[in-house]
Amino acid sequence: FQTFDTILSGLGARARLYTMTNRAVHSKFMMVDDRWMTIGSANANVRSFELDSELNMSIGDPASVVDFRRRLWAHNLGLTEAVIAGWSVSEFLARWDGVATANSGKAPVAMDGEGVVRFDHTTVPGVHHGSIPDALARLDLGPPGHIFAGPVPEGEETIRLA
Repeated sequence: FQTFDTILSGLGARARLYTMTNRAVHSKFMMVDDRWMTIGSANANVRSFELDSELNMSIGDPASVVDFRRRLWAHNLGLTEAVIAGWSVSEFLARWDGVATANSGKAPVAMDGEGVVRFDHTTVPGVHHGSIPDALARLDLGPPGHIFAGPVPEGEETIRLA
């Protein structure tokens, strides 16, 4: 919730949140200006970076990034790569919004693509995970004085194993 709130308040009308109906995807993907991308399984927390076995890859080849975006968006939105290739950058959000709006009125089996719909993060403020203690997510295996994940929120503490 806090991450989404920070992103949306910082980027305003230049950002959207979407989800896919009836899908469970454990992957993280970020693309910047069709020039660089990263994709993988790592969560943005200390446990993922320092304790779990995670993998992300980065690509800095613009032609590869554009090709990947077109194929991914065609798959996710239920369109052809040729249609996606015809979109200008200024149309991206409006086009995604159009598919998400159209899907929001359909039954999941009738949705286009992977069932992309708008996601309202304010309706899902987050929950504690019963099988993963919060303290484990705050593990910091770095040397003393090192805070990998940034300042610890008030009322929480970091468990230092190093």
